Amino acid sequence: MDSIEIAQKWNVKSNLLFDDEEALDSVLRNTPFQFTDDKEFDRLALIYWWMKIYQPGSYKSDKTDYEIYKTYSSAVYHLLKYCRFGGYLVKTGQSGLQVNLNYGCNIEEATNEISLVIPYITECEFENEELKGKYIDIFEHTLSEYGCYHAILADGIYIFGITSYSNWREIERFDSLMNFLKYVSTNHYYQKEEVETE
Repeated sequence: MDSIEIAQKWNVKSNLLFDDEEALDSVLRNTPFQFTDDKEFDRLALIYWWMKIYQPGSYKSDKTDYEIYKTYSSAVYHLLKYCRFGGYLVKTGQSGLQVNLNYGCNIEEATNEISLVIPYITECEFENEELKGKYIDIFEHTLSEYGCYHAILADGIYIFGITSYSNWREIERFDSLMNFLKYVSTNHYYQKEEVETE
């Protein structure tokens, strides 16, 4: 889904003429989140905004930007169960994807949701890891007490590891998103009991 499809669905294109996708992205950047009667569309539009429109490093701290940001931040909790967005990846200009899995969660459901976000993550090079790939942060129960757990998706392989005191250590590799998420939900879960969300 691209910004033109999103703009048409939200009717922000009415009475406006755009020559290109960049102009539409500009409008979407200044449009509060709008729920429609199509939950699947809403999820994709929300993900598109977080990963393609919102750029934490260039956002102004004025009231308008903050009010728009709040509508998207709030929508995450209504539409996404396993994904959160936070931080700022300087190399890509994007907000980071944080995977948040509880022990015993529905892995197929988690895989389906997270797979919607991955295509929008921009690849970059990681100096310590000597890899080029997509960065996925893990929000887990130790709250980074021993270091930050994350994965790099490189050439179809999920390379899971930990960064502690600026040193990267690989823990394990997985050949699919589902296998990676199974491992995370068993070993690096956020909460022991599954918590129901809206």
